[in-house]
This record gives sequence, structure tokens and C-alpha cells, in this order.
Amino acid sequence: MFVSVTTVLAFRQPAALARPMFPKEDGAVFFKEAYEKGSLAAVFSYYAGYMTLPARIVSVLCTALPLAWAPTLYAGSAMVIAAGSMAFFALPHFRAVISSDLVRGFVVLAMPLMPNAEAIMRLSAVLWYTLFVLILITLMTLPASRLSLWLLLIVGALAAWSNPVSVVCLPILAVRAFRAETREHRAWWVALVVATVAYALSAEHVHSALDTLRQKPGWPLWLANALSLRVFCFFFFGDTLAHCFLLAGWGPILQLGLLLAAGCVLTVWVRQRRAGGFAVLTLFYFVLVLPMMVALRPEWLADFGTLEAPAWAWHGRYFYLSVLLLCILGGVGFELARFSPPRGILAIGFFAGWLSLHALSFRQGGWQAVPGWKHYDRLIQSAEASTPRGVTTNVHVVLADVEFSFDLVVKGRRDSPAPPEPSH
Repeated sequence: MFVSVTTVLAFRQPAALARPMFPKEDGAVFFKEAYEKGSLAAVFSYYAGYMTLPARIVSVLCTALPLAWAPTLYAGSAMVIAAGSMAFFALPHFRAVISSDLVRGFVVLAMPLMPNAEAIMRLSAVLWYTLFVLILITLMTLPASRLSLWLLLIVGALAAWSNPVSVVCLPILAVRAFRAETREHRAWWVALVVATVAYALSAEHVHSALDTLRQKPGWPLWLANALSLRVFCFFFFGDTLAHCFLLAGWGPILQLGLLLAAGCVLTVWVRQRRAGGFAVLTLFYFVLVLPMMVALRPEWLADFGTLEAPAWAWHGRYFYLSVLLLCILGGVGFELARFSPPRGILAIGFFAGWLSLHALSFRQGGWQAVPGWKHYDRLIQSAEASTPRGVTTNVHVVLADVEFSFDLVVKGRRDSPAPPEPSH
């Protein structure tokens, strides 16, 4: 399963491996600071007011390997983390959500095809995949093995210390701690709550939702537009077809989004009446709450009051996890339907047709090709070799997004010749 998901992700953005180059913050923040600061200082560095430990750890580890490999290692690491987060749901510990291993397998295979996938192959964006792992942990049955249990706590704590949005997991973590069946499990959930709270307290600044309310009076409608288009319409119809809906304006999109959301609510209502209903309620909670985090960026929320490109093409990371979670909710709905074998064949055909809608935007573009990293690798190596020890020089790296171009401070490695002895 992991190999299949990794392969799909690689084919969605092949340029990341075929023509390696840093995108945006991968170079301007993570590579630059890992190269200049060294290991410990770079791992605990802040960006945009918070730490992202998993991505920082990867960036520091990559500095121990040849410089020419750096962009490829960044993209490959991001791909592996993304694939691992999706394949995680295939484990039997999620049978309380979807009991059939086969159905969970199909759900996992659908995940890498989903829209809003601007995070693919970007190390700076793995914080969304690690958050996805934390969300899945809130849904799972904890492993019986004590070693597996406490290794999972390390994974959960790292996931919590990667994304400030992890605070939305706190209510569910608290409920899981309260409902824990054993003292050890309760201690486990409390430890994860403490780790998440500690990370929230470590943030340098947090955007206030009240500022959004004061600055943008139309924010509720814009948020409803965003949920309708970028979550429900994108999931059910694919982003290419959903983009065409904008020709009719926001009114029909909002109505269609509410209708689709009502269908999801019905699925949750039916499922919660059976055993394991809490997991499905939790699932739908995250589907709705995660996209609302865009409301904390008032300068972006206003984009969903217009029909311009930002409304349908930008800010995908805020909606990506909700679409992945709707894949799981779709699997829940499939199990509820209890298809007989003949109808099961029809359902598989419907599933393939639905995936074909997402195939229209399968290939992700926008990866910088020229100049490639080999050019800058030669410049950096030359600067290191020609600059005396104790002296620094700058190498300017130009990225496709010009605002993320950066000056890399290179430390010299050349041993200066000894000064000549004075003549007598």
C-alpha cells in the first residue's frame, strides 16, 4: 500500500525528482537555515511564529549528505512522509472506523489523487501530513504492544509539534483520555494532550479570529463559500469540473455545497447510532473545523468573495486534509450501503468514474526547471573552495517564486597561505 501511494505521488509531481530544485520555503527557509545555523539551532528555529520539528529534523539530516542531493532528498522525504501518513490508515487499528480492510485499502489508494494537493513533494508542507497523522491517531484503537504504544506517542508528539493547527485536536484528545479503558491508556492520551498544549504555548504569536470578525464583516459567507467549493465540490466532482461551476456564481455553489454536506451529515447520523459512532463524529468534526483555519488569515479569506483565481487555485493546504478525511467518510458510507456482489460491481464502476474526475488534474505543475540545482551547487562549492576559512561570502539563489529567492551565506574552507617571513 505504501509503495502504491508513493508511486502515485511521484507521478503527480515528477519534476521534483527529475529536475530537482527547491520550491519556496524549502530553499529560502529550511535549506538556508540548516546550512547556515547547523543542527540544533536549525531544528528549533521558528518560522511564521512556530516550530515545525519533523521538517526541520529532515533538513538538518540532509546537510550531512552531499550538497548536490539536497533538493532531491527534500522532495523524496516529503513524498515518503506523505505516503506514510496516508498508508497509516490501512492498519487494522482503524477497523472501528471502517471494518473492512479491503474498503480501507481503496480509501488509501484514493487519497493521493485528491485535489488541493499543493503540499505534494514540498518539505515545508509536510506539516499538513504530520497533522493528518495526529488526526488519524485520535480515530484509532491503540496498539496492544507496550513498545508500539509508546513509539506511537513519539510519533504523535512530533506530529503535534509540527503544525499550530494541531490545537483543534485537543478536544478529541481530551475526550479519548476521559474515555480510556485502562490507566495506561489514560496516561498515554494525557501525555499527548500535554505535548500538544506545550506546543501551542511555544508559539510566538497566534492570529486572532476576532480580528477577522472586525476587519471583514462578510467572513461567514466567504467561509461558507470556501467550504462549499474547495471541500465538498472539489471532493465530489474534482477541481476541474468544480471550477466550471464558478461560471454560475457563488449562489449555486453554496447551495450545492450545503446539499453535499447534508448527505455527509446523514451518513454520520446513521453511523453514529451503531458501535464506533464516536470515531465518525470525530471525523466529520475535523472535516468542518480544519478549513475554518483559513478564517484566521483575513487577508486570504476575502478571496472567497470573488470569482478570481485565488478562490479556486490558491490556499489549497487549508482544505487538503478535509478532502482526505472525506475519502474516509466515503468509505464509511460504502460500508453502510452493504452492497451485494452484483451491486458491488456497479459500485466499483462508480468509484472508478469518480476517480476519473480527479484524474483531470492529476499532474501538478509549477516546478522550477531552469536554472536547476546543479548550477547553484557548483557556485556554492566554488565559493567554499575559494573563500578563506573564517570568511563568508554570499551566493544568490533565484527561485521561480522570486519573493522566495535568497542569499546563502557560505563559509570559506580554503586554508590561507602563511604570511611571508619579514626580511632582515
